[in-house]
Amino acid sequence: MIRKNFGTISGIVVDVCGHHGTFFDYGELPGVMDFVRSGGLGLAQKHAEAESMRDAKTRFNHGLTASPGMGPAWMEGDLRDPASDEFLRRVSVFIRNMFR
Repeated sequence: MIRKNFGTISGIVVDVCGHHGTFFDYGELPGVMDFVRSGGLGLAQKHAEAESMRDAKTRFNHGLTASPGMGPAWMEGDLRDPASDEFLRRVSVFIRNMFR
């Protein structure tokens, strides 16, 4: 069982089991419902996307510009395809949302 902040920004910590789902303690479910009704999931999505972009940018800058010429050609900053950046961002957001 893992304790997670519902929607990452709600402030409501729920218990999550990989086999059995999410468990709510007393008072947590109404709090989650209020969070969802107030548009919290949309804010959480925007927050997650911004965080994902910052993380990806940091990993790219540290991993590729620190030692140019060390990786395969497709990883080099000057040969990178901008369309693949958007694809990777979307995949990153999808994967991140799977583990919430």
